[in-house]
Amino acid sequence: MSRTDGSRRPTSLASVERAVIACERCPRLRAWCERVAREKKRAFQDQTYWGKPVPGFGDAAARLLVVGLAPAAHGGNRTGRVFTGDSSGSWLYEALHRFDFANQPDSTGRGDGLRLRGVYVTASARCAPPANKPTRAELERCRPFLADEIRLLTGVRVVVLLGRIGWEAWLKASGWWERLPARERPRFAHGAESRLPDGTVVLCSFHPSRQNTNTGRLTRPMWHAIFRRARALVDGKGRPEGVATRVGVVIQSAARQVSPSATHWRWILVAITLTGAVFFVFRGALAMFFAQEDFRGIAAARGILPRHSTPWRYVSVQAFMDVCYPCFGDRARPYHLVSNALHAANALLLYGLLARRLAPAAAMVAAAFFAVHPALFTAIYWQSARGDILATTFALGAVTATLCRGRERWLALPSFALAILSKESVLCLPLAIWLIRRWDWKREGGDAPTWDPLIAVLCLMSGAYGLFLLLGKAAGISVGTAPGAAYALDFRTPLLQNLLTYVGWTVDVAMRPSPLRFVDVRNPDLFGLAIGSLVVWGAAAFVPGLRARGWLVAGATFLLLLVPVLPLRNHTYHYFLYAP
Repeated sequence: MSRTDGSRRPTSLASVERAVIACERCPRLRAWCERVAREKKRAFQDQTYWGKPVPGFGDAAARLLVVGLAPAAHGGNRTGRVFTGDSSGSWLYEALHRFDFANQPDSTGRGDGLRLRGVYVTASARCAPPANKPTRAELERCRPFLADEIRLLTGVRVVVLLGRIGWEAWLKASGWWERLPARERPRFAHGAESRLPDGTVVLCSFHPSRQNTNTGRLTRPMWHAIFRRARALVDGKGRPEGVATRVGVVIQSAARQVSPSATHWRWILVAITLTGAVFFVFRGALAMFFAQEDFRGIAAARGILPRHSTPWRYVSVQAFMDVCYPCFGDRARPYHLVSNALHAANALLLYGLLARRLAPAAAMVAAAFFAVHPALFTAIYWQSARGDILATTFALGAVTATLCRGRERWLALPSFALAILSKESVLCLPLAIWLIRRWDWKREGGDAPTWDPLIAVLCLMSGAYGLFLLLGKAAGISVGTAPGAAYALDFRTPLLQNLLTYVGWTVDVAMRPSPLRFVDVRNPDLFGLAIGSLVVWGAAAFVPGLRARGWLVAGATFLLLLVPVLPLRNHTYHYFLYAP
């Protein structure tokens, strides 16, 4: 029996192993592995490196298959065994031993006495790639080895796929990528479980790389839960998915999308802390009276004045008052309480999104910074700024939806529509989502897809609404380059001055109630602080650790969300900082 390339198919796992070790298909990878084997790491100078492609390892009668990314330069490339000699291997074999798939928790090299029971461990690529990133062509050249292992491991009933590359490699090597429509393929998300038409159960997990384990994105309890479930499925104890089970899976999946590492009690503690901080810092806003726009909104809700009839800020100007007025009447305090509560909810949503990528403590610091920032005081009691709160609530919902898999991703469309109908300050959110998604794929070691229909539709929505606003009269507002326009655009000096003022306000967390610092005009007193902050941010972008944690993406997202207000000649208000 032959492959499409003319070579004969191996008839045993031993022959696959020999073929892998003798492979020379990827000159770049072979040169890199041999170079690493010659130069060595200082800690391993006295060891002889394997320096060749690394075959799979395990039980030929396995019922569980584990698929990873590639050998590490000083791990598998040194020891000659997949997932051996590095931190990822320590995590994997400890879990396999814990759930009775291995006779010992450690794997140090070939001949160390490790035996696997009922499990086979393999990888998408068999050579250690530079920077742990094999090219697509290299993965394709290596795929026949994985396909041969899948064909020969006839007893496999459960597959654990580590990282997005492992997920895609197994689906393609097994043929399910071509056989299943895109909507029916198993989705990739940590803890996602799918059952294929032939009964094979697919479990997905984040890869146990240092980038995930050191940042708290993948914790020991999360990791053990994957192999606990695999053990139950292998032993035939996995319950069929009835209606109640499906509902539970949906709820758990939604929780993981917000923050896979946050426990129930941590969420309660975080919610209490952030809510308490918001209501303490902004308690003075509760005593404020209505702003001018609020009077008009209440009058429209009562039918005294004509209703707001254009899409521009309809949700915050008209719909919000339609909902609140029958409950609160003419009392200002309840409206401000609602704004405070929405602000606290936004801080909690922000914490959840950040906790998916950062350690919980770091996510908490960032969410608290947002929750109590003095520049947001006006947003609590002024209707125009309340639009920023509502826009951010829906924008965070849109970002959360796009990070999901399957049909729930498309919930981002109505969420983004409500966001831009609340306040135009989130017009550039689709570009920010695109940046976040690209970084998301890179963290998993894969190439970002060149085309994402969801983000394309979001961009079209943003562009269409932007053009609608520029029409001015149709939108019911005065926008244009004429100096007399309420929203006059000037792409020269005001643009840079606005940027420096906004950045200065953001950094100046010790804002004093001084007319020179906390004012609604461009503020030259803050330019020096802003320039210094931008220089520090730019310099820190060259620190690999910060860059890997999304430093550049975070800064670019901040600037993108400022874009809609930077050209405004007559408006430089600190509440415009709410969304960025």
